[in-house]
Amino acid sequence: MSQCSCSSRQPLCSFPQTEQSGGRLEKIVFELQNIHCLDCSSFIESYLLHFPGVIEAKANFVLNSIAIKYDPLRITPEGLKRALRQPGFELPQNIFIKGFTYYDHYQEIIHTILTGLFLLCSFMFSKIVPPSLFAGLFSILAVFIGGFPIFLNAFLALRIFKLNANSLVSLASVSALLHGDFFEAGLVIFIMLLGESLEEFTLTKTKKAISSIVKGMPQWAIIKVNGEEKKVAVNSLKKDDVVIIRPGIYLPADGTIVSGEGCLNEAALTGESLPITKTIGDQVYGGTISENGAFEVRLDKVGEDTILAKVKNLILQAENSRVPSERVADHFAQYFVPVVLILAAGIFLITNDISRALTVLIVACPCALIIGIPTAIIAGIGKAAQNGILIRGGEFLEKISSCNAIYFDKTGTLTHGKLAIHQIVVNDGYEEKDVVAYAALAEKRSEHKIAEALRCYAEKKHLSIPDPEKFQTYGGKGVKVVYQGQEIVSGNDQLLKELDIQLINFNNDQKIYGTKINVAIDQKHVGSLYLTDQPKDEVSTVFKQLKGLGIQEIGVITGDRVEAARFLEKTLPANYIHSDLLPGQKHALIKHCQEQGKKVIMVGDGINDGSSLAQADVGISMGQMGTDLAIECSDIIISSDRLTKIPQVIQLSRRVVSIIKQNIVLATIFNLVMILLSMLGLVSMIMGAVFHQISSLFVIFNSMRILFSRR
Repeated sequence: MSQCSCSSRQPLCSFPQTEQSGGRLEKIVFELQNIHCLDCSSFIESYLLHFPGVIEAKANFVLNSIAIKYDPLRITPEGLKRALRQPGFELPQNIFIKGFTYYDHYQEIIHTILTGLFLLCSFMFSKIVPPSLFAGLFSILAVFIGGFPIFLNAFLALRIFKLNANSLVSLASVSALLHGDFFEAGLVIFIMLLGESLEEFTLTKTKKAISSIVKGMPQWAIIKVNGEEKKVAVNSLKKDDVVIIRPGIYLPADGTIVSGEGCLNEAALTGESLPITKTIGDQVYGGTISENGAFEVRLDKVGEDTILAKVKNLILQAENSRVPSERVADHFAQYFVPVVLILAAGIFLITNDISRALTVLIVACPCALIIGIPTAIIAGIGKAAQNGILIRGGEFLEKISSCNAIYFDKTGTLTHGKLAIHQIVVNDGYEEKDVVAYAALAEKRSEHKIAEALRCYAEKKHLSIPDPEKFQTYGGKGVKVVYQGQEIVSGNDQLLKELDIQLINFNNDQKIYGTKINVAIDQKHVGSLYLTDQPKDEVSTVFKQLKGLGIQEIGVITGDRVEAARFLEKTLPANYIHSDLLPGQKHALIKHCQEQGKKVIMVGDGINDGSSLAQADVGISMGQMGTDLAIECSDIIISSDRLTKIPQVIQLSRRVVSIIKQNIVLATIFNLVMILLSMLGLVSMIMGAVFHQISSLFVIFNSMRILFSRR
């Protein structure tokens, strides 16, 4: 049921975002201003689908937005705007400015107050002896002025051959008038309006909570032009502009620091409020706020190309997506309204009691049943976004709750992505620092990760590493250099064998795990270094949490060789560790698990494992908020590298699914009980309206517990 005017000529939307949807189809998201209910959503969706080229329309009355998938060869964004204007919607000229009017913002309260005043006048005149004609007149005014948006919405739905909750309420109130129950008809309208106002107030809190996630984009920015400062509108910024940032200022776009340094709060993107120090050369993002320091940023991406804009677009699209259970509820409601009409007609024919029939029409509205699913999904996605977890849609929030297997890509996900010396073994007559120094000398001109690890270790030990005199590389095997007449080799077992250098087994070193680097001087093997990519501190804790959540299979997949993967077997409590895998083999492994009946989560960095993420039931990319690829290839994006957010999102999904089930069961039981009581004549039309609104408010409050909980 709704009290909103779907034909009021108010600005409809702002800040549309467009994305390529694959093939010839595109998707655009409009932020709606005057959509307040399920029936508004249903009407707009059905109306737009009548236009050639519109493939799909999904309206969201909670966030006041609509996502339209269309064929750009058959209809353009301008054509969509014209289509929306036909029934009375208006779009602002400047997409960065929301056009709110006083009436549209407060129309629910205005309609409710007017209806209440008319009813008060009707009640007062009814006490006059003899009863005044004004009593009936004011009741009729309450019905038609207060209920005008309801009647209009019912009429618009009828134009496209649909019946909705507004149809039931309209029929009930008009029938009550025709039966002579003027005051009761007005009171029903008033109760419905009052309930809708309370619902809108509650949902407004939700909208504000979700919009606060991506609110940090200023309207003005200070740019540097020829050495002078100039204040400009953010929407006029261009790539390569240099913006001046001072404490307390939100960054207006994405860019790179070119001078100065400061501390940034990146909570808008990562959910982490701890300030991060940024200096020259560091990448910074729009929507983050400077807490101290002053610096200049050369802009790389502006407007709709910024990460924050893409995050906002992602949230809007996610909120406009529908989960399977929601589609079932919508399908149920489509047939439920005609059934209720037939039931009410049957009751009237059997009992000849118009009040019972009208009460059934009111209490049977399936608002609570339908509203219980989207509000829970929206609250869940909003709660995740507050914690730096972006979910592409409610479908994936529902899916992850039932997954029973999870696979992690090792490098950069479970580990720090940097090699470090794990153990050193040396020949008699040599010390560890000498072997490291020789290895670092040999690798000094190399750009390999092994060379970087050796240089870092040498710096920590304050070892001075001179430049080699001659340098020769052996692809994938190692290097050979000459220094002060000595020939130094740093490489794997295969390289030493090729150079006829005898390998020495130091203390049965085959039991030592990691990537092995041998060091030889003048054809003599003097020692070996073992390097590993160290797991993050929280890995063991997270794996235990996942097992506690009922995840039966935890696996690690890596492209590293077997000897490097052996180290993981000793340090990670995983069920399976698969090494030496190419991207195609990782994809095949995930597919094989699914063929065995498992529902699989794949966790990676979103860069080199895109096919595996896409194959999994739910793909999660971590720590890659700044990359477009991560946003495109993942179902869930965790903007930080904190693994603890994975069990967190699984727990959240299960809580959302639990709330949805609660809402469906309670709303269904409530509707059936109220219909039965109405059929027996135990509930009046007024009380039916009250209980109907109570049921809707209950499921909203139940869903909002997700968003406002501390967990």
